[in-house]
Amino acid sequence: MKTLEVLHCKKLKGELFLTLYIYHEKENDMNISLPLDKMTSLDKIAVMEKLWDDLCRDPESIPSPKWHKEVLEAREKEINEGKAKFTAFDRAKERIRDQIK
Repeated sequence: MKTLEVLHCKKLKGELFLTLYIYHEKENDMNISLPLDKMTSLDKIAVMEKLWDDLCRDPESIPSPKWHKEVLEAREKEINEGKAKFTAFDRAKERIRDQIK
């Protein structure tokens, strides 16, 4: 199993670098640095998509925290009891944007 840890994001010689460490159980560890200042937004999104696609290949290898299950169960209970309130996605985005202004 591989685990990924972001250890730091810092400037080196005026350039921003994100350093990732990938640990393997039976293989050598990897150290990957990305020159964030030189990457376009599209480059960064492409890297995130590649990482996400790779993670999605084996979702069972990603442990879900216990509190995720607890939150989902509480929400399901509210729905079953008719206590849940729903908001249209457009309205929810609008409320969030208003809150962060």
